[in-house]
Amino acid sequence: MSNSFAFRVGVPAEDASFLLSGFSVAQHKAGESWRNCSRVFRINVPRATTGKTRITFRMRFIDPSLRLDLFALGQRLAAIAPAGTNWQDHSFTLPAAGGSGERLLTVTGKLDREPFWPPSPKIAPDPSCVDLSRVTAESADGSEIAVPEDCTRERIAQAPIKLANFPTAGDEADGPGSRAAGKTIFFGDIHVHTNYSVCGRPNNGTLEENVAAAKQLGHDFLAITDHSEHMDLERWRRYFDEIQKFAGKYDILILPAVEWTSRAHGHRNVYFLQPRPPYIDYFMFETDHPGKLAGFFRKHKLDAFAVPHHFPYVNQPGNIGSIAPEAEPLIEIYSGWGSSEHHGARLQDSDLTMPGCTVQDALARGLKLGFVGGSDGHNSMAGSAGMTAVLAETLCLEHVFAALRNRLCYATSGGRVLLDFHVNGYPMGSILTVNQYAIDKLFPLEITASARCPGPVDRLELICNGEVIHTAAAPANEAAIRLSVSADKLASPGGSTNALNQHLTNFSRYYYVRVLQDDGGMAWSSPIWIDFVPGWD
Repeated sequence: MSNSFAFRVGVPAEDASFLLSGFSVAQHKAGESWRNCSRVFRINVPRATTGKTRITFRMRFIDPSLRLDLFALGQRLAAIAPAGTNWQDHSFTLPAAGGSGERLLTVTGKLDREPFWPPSPKIAPDPSCVDLSRVTAESADGSEIAVPEDCTRERIAQAPIKLANFPTAGDEADGPGSRAAGKTIFFGDIHVHTNYSVCGRPNNGTLEENVAAAKQLGHDFLAITDHSEHMDLERWRRYFDEIQKFAGKYDILILPAVEWTSRAHGHRNVYFLQPRPPYIDYFMFETDHPGKLAGFFRKHKLDAFAVPHHFPYVNQPGNIGSIAPEAEPLIEIYSGWGSSEHHGARLQDSDLTMPGCTVQDALARGLKLGFVGGSDGHNSMAGSAGMTAVLAETLCLEHVFAALRNRLCYATSGGRVLLDFHVNGYPMGSILTVNQYAIDKLFPLEITASARCPGPVDRLELICNGEVIHTAAAPANEAAIRLSVSADKLASPGGSTNALNQHLTNFSRYYYVRVLQDDGGMAWSSPIWIDFVPGWD
């Protein structure tokens, strides 16, 4: 122990235990390492055992019109403004720990533009224009900086992925057919591999065996997502012919799909409305980048979309910066790899994940992504892990496909959780866009959520911009949230503002709910977004 501690940002073995959300993948150049910060980012910083702690961020402001506000413990700590665009040290002071005994304190950074400084004409209006390369903590009175032991050891281990195939007892308790917002909830595994994929042979099973297994488990629908790069044209045609054949034989809805895999950009599942789409993989010039997918879909008149998955996991990572909003409306938050919600999440092996690549990191960058789950089974069969629920009018390909593309869906870690979530009557997946003239009409925010689970519920949590702002306890298998939030009380029901400074109305935010069950199972609703976009007409 000593009276100072520092870690490099951009070196996963050093920063992985401290970064929570809102950071890009690691970057390196000329001996410097760093990560880019989103408009809202959250970071754990070490603190002294007694007295105040001086924290220093080594930062580079790419856009001099930005200002960084820092919050912790429900109060504003500091406002940092750049003095140029070179690397500089910016310091602020943490209050004394008191009797809390907490060795780490979560600090939230919020980037905004200086109101009377026009943005640089050379930089697009993307708020992600600040880099962080180093964090230093120093005790003001010479006491120790007591860093938890697990934050100083090697965090990123190159080891086989540990699959999280926990049991899902009681799946049959709540089957499909329950109503939510006038639609029916249907459940399915939309990430299934068969022996068409080289990875996982021979235990993936044939396509027919996986369809039969999903039918036996009571799935309403599924998607076979074998790797396109493992097929030639002949196998491609046979693959989609078998999907149609066995969907009819076992009377189950199957979404036509494949997996598109890139070492540079990450993995995507691509889902089609057409039963026999044209060939697609990463090695074709037309589709060698996620940003090209939408153009390929238009050129071939395809109803299709892509879903990125398991980006934080070190063996198969992905780059959030490559997500193409036009073609990718969803992200897989849970699979056999574990949870991708945020670094250090429940149902995640944190030693095998990297910060900067999680679902909350993507949301912090303003991406509008609904949540799905799937098994992604290798050496296992369909239904071995996560599941997706859709809210659709009927169980047909067109309605299930539309529900997914419109983010009217949610993810579970495998159980049949019945979940409902609305803001002002708008369902999960909705985007409410307002400006300074319309914002008042949005309030009060009427936030409602309910969950019914196969087993006992631990709690139901409401998340806003990566932070839990309300928790509902559950007496048995059900839990509910009902909040009426006025414009001047955008924080907790008690009225206290939190670290995100959410009492400001001119601030974009997303909400979603998270279900935690006593048996370890979880569920996540797709978010609802409130986008504040200034209007000057």
